Amino acid sequence: MINTTTPFPQPRFAGKKAQNKPSVFKTALIGSLLASSGAGASLTGAKANPDKNALTKASPLGVDHHRALALTQGQQTDWDALILDEPGDAFEAGSEDEKVPTEDAKSKASQRKLLNTNASRPSGRQPYAAAVASPSLLKEKAAQAAWNASSLTPRNYELFSKVTFPFTKPMKPARLIPYTETSIKAQLVPFLNKITKGDKLKNAQALAVFNDPILKKKTNNDPKIRAMLASLQAMGFGAVVNTYKSNRFSTLKFHPVPFQDATGYSVRFSNETQQQVWLNPRYQGEDWKHLIDTVLHEALHDDAQGGNAEELINTAMGTLLEIKKRLLEPSLITQNTELSRRMNTAALARMASRGPNGELVLLNSAKPTGLPWGSFARLGLFDIKKPQDIKASPGNPLLASLIKTFTGKTVTGIPNFDWKTIQLLDQNQKYLSYEELVQAAKLLQLSVMIPRTPRSMMELTEGSNQGPTFTELEPEKMTTGVAATPEADAKDNKAPKLSRRFLA
Repeated sequence: MINTTTPFPQPRFAGKKAQNKPSVFKTALIGSLLASSGAGASLTGAKANPDKNALTKASPLGVDHHRALALTQGQQTDWDALILDEPGDAFEAGSEDEKVPTEDAKSKASQRKLLNTNASRPSGRQPYAAAVASPSLLKEKAAQAAWNASSLTPRNYELFSKVTFPFTKPMKPARLIPYTETSIKAQLVPFLNKITKGDKLKNAQALAVFNDPILKKKTNNDPKIRAMLASLQAMGFGAVVNTYKSNRFSTLKFHPVPFQDATGYSVRFSNETQQQVWLNPRYQGEDWKHLIDTVLHEALHDDAQGGNAEELINTAMGTLLEIKKRLLEPSLITQNTELSRRMNTAALARMASRGPNGELVLLNSAKPTGLPWGSFARLGLFDIKKPQDIKASPGNPLLASLIKTFTGKTVTGIPNFDWKTIQLLDQNQKYLSYEELVQAAKLLQLSVMIPRTPRSMMELTEGSNQGPTFTELEPEKMTTGVAATPEADAKDNKAPKLSRRFLA
């Protein structure tokens, strides 16, 4: 039994006990993104040697596109029971050298292209006949144009991590106040209503997770952790819940971790066959909603292997969930606690990495971020630019399911944590709409343009005179004496790499 007074036993990694020497991930913790992803043994564990990765692998147990799956007792050791086959675009798991997408590239390219540039007027007597579009489509296209034109420069740096922005005030975690099942349930129910928009069936399913006897046992009956799992159920991540119920995991609890700033730690001991997930007690006093994406992230670590590709993939998905949470519960942004500011910074890092049309990307950000980093994959935690930069690790059915949720793509076979999966996530973010991204930027008090919705699709395609116009959002009053951070180079290959210390 491990406690705060006993030294940490050596976890089992890659079939051997890890040696007691620091890995590159132990030299300094990466703060905002470490908070978003959870440290995991993949971030914090030691390496036995350079060839045998000491990182605990995250296995994203996913949902069947927001469809919760109940496991029978006999299915609890069968991950394939969590994944349902669905028709649609496929992505074949295979060698690292193959290209990722197997969808129709031409049709998708036209959808990704903004419709307000270089489009010709239809010929004929009724030139606007083909320009009919639904109000929702027009609104989304206008939001995309506004998002693409926004700099996303922070207007209030005090919302973000002091390690990333050293000129801000010191950060402190929220003080732990004793809590009960009744008090946490009183917080959970209104949050569930926001998620489900009052859907009684979905609320009942989420509350069933909160009261599940298997999860009560595995979480030491902690109502905060059970509320996190219930929220994941309501948000469409029932397969993550089922993962923790399965025999692959023995424990999900608050427990001392080897590294102070890690939010989560995934470990398997040499005499055990099941994974344990520990949540850092340092953040037990924080709003439990901050740790929902950490619980999702750590469910992805299911074995003794791992690497920077695995961490990038898990964190890339987790930060999208982080942004969604802030849309549902904006008060998470302004709590001014250590974890709130670190999570805000992780969300900002993900949002600021954008392609030429504003799409969220991982590898090649086409825009200056105005921040001390370039593309998301080039952060000090991952430092990935090309296939040779990654250490791949085996995937699992949960990864396949989460890919479906976050990209809209159905994968065939079991994808790995590798370059192909990174490319898939890089090119196909479908979890957040442009309207949601614009709203999230406003809530985070970033410099963002306000779109004027055009009257027709033709207005979007006619050129500058009739194209969408924008007004910059009224800036929030900045803290006295706070200077803006110099912009990073627009070209990704010249963007400065952020050190692990700087990200902490």
